[in-house]
Amino acid sequence: MFKVNCSSNESECPDHYRQFALSDSSDADFHISCSHSLNVACKHCEELKTTLDEIEVRIKSHSNHLYSQEQRDDLLYDFTNAKNAILLWKSHILRSFNQESAKQEVLQRLDGESVLVVTDWAMKFLQMRYRERQSDWFGKRGLSWHISRVVARDKETQKTKVLSYAHLFDSCSQDWFSVASILENLFENIKLNFPEVKQAFPRSDEAGCYHNSHLIAAVKDIGDRVGVTVVRYDFSEPQQGKDICDRVLCPMKAAIRKYCAERHDIMNEADMREALKEWPVRGTRATVSILDESSRNLQISKIKHFSEYHNFQYDESGLRVWKAYAVGPGKLIPWQSL
Repeated sequence: MFKVNCSSNESECPDHYRQFALSDSSDADFHISCSHSLNVACKHCEELKTTLDEIEVRIKSHSNHLYSQEQRDDLLYDFTNAKNAILLWKSHILRSFNQESAKQEVLQRLDGESVLVVTDWAMKFLQMRYRERQSDWFGKRGLSWHISRVVARDKETQKTKVLSYAHLFDSCSQDWFSVASILENLFENIKLNFPEVKQAFPRSDEAGCYHNSHLIAAVKDIGDRVGVTVVRYDFSEPQQGKDICDRVLCPMKAAIRKYCAERHDIMNEADMREALKEWPVRGTRATVSILDESSRNLQISKIKHFSEYHNFQYDESGLRVWKAYAVGPGKLIPWQSL
């Protein structure tokens, strides 16, 4: 119910007005002025506050002959933790919906010359044999694979098309350089499959390999080198926004297991590639990848308070950052400072 109520940008309830709730009153770059009154109270939100307050009063005022002071302190401690968890979850829902609106805005503006790119590292794939001894099961190091899904729209028919790209590695450090290399190869494939594409909107979760100053600074140059202008890089809240990548993993894993059941061993990335070739998943392409570590030479100045920023827009004059999507004008960081 709360998530549905947060859908409006002009709500008169302070609990539901996302931009008001996510504004930073101490920084004008991340603050938005309210243009209407906030004098409406939500019945459900008020009931939650009232219920929590009543429970706290009951615990503190309970008769002493039923509980000792130590038991009452334990109850109050458990209640405080539960109350904080409920309020934090409410804040998480608010931020998740606001960051999701960034993706919806990109989907609406897709016009045949722009694409939405959602990326995520899948859990390492454990090697498997057609007939496996118990001793073979132990000590598996797993194979790294990275999933990218590209959402594009046909300019003539206005139909939405989704392509999936899997980059398979025998061994790989899941850091910013690996992601940057994958994005460069991904943009090259996008230009091959969609020659008319000129703009890209990457999106990922906030894992350390994505949410760092090096990748944010490198993505712009990667796009310019390939011929795809990176307009904005958005990050989703934890456990939110990667569903489009998770949905394709299940049929891919099923295809690999089916290939293994046909008396084949899956011991390296080449075997995974062969399995996905024999049992292809519609709209999915897989490639065996090797990183060129000699190209790791990016030198940048780290962005201060970087962990607080979740949306990055690439302007001609610099990098514009936001703490929450579309809340305030954003802070401009000149390219010279990076």
